[in-house]
Amino acid sequence: MSTFHSYLPHPPLSNFIESFWLSQGNIPSHTKERRLPDGSASLVINLRDDLMRLYDQRHPEQLHSHR
Repeated sequence: MSTFHSYLPHPPLSNFIESFWLSQGNIPSHTKERRLPDGSASLVINLRDDLMRLYDQRHPEQLHSHR
């Protein structure tokens, strides 16, 4: 079962943060997830023990793994 929760921060944090979200239990059917640039910064914090894989946009064969 997958869950998704979105939270709006209270002031004064809401002046800088648009939203927090949590997703767990979701196993996507695809191996890579692409993002379009939207002018905002994103921070992903992986709370699991598995690896997070980041691919270089210009050289997708290059893989960087992070815990």
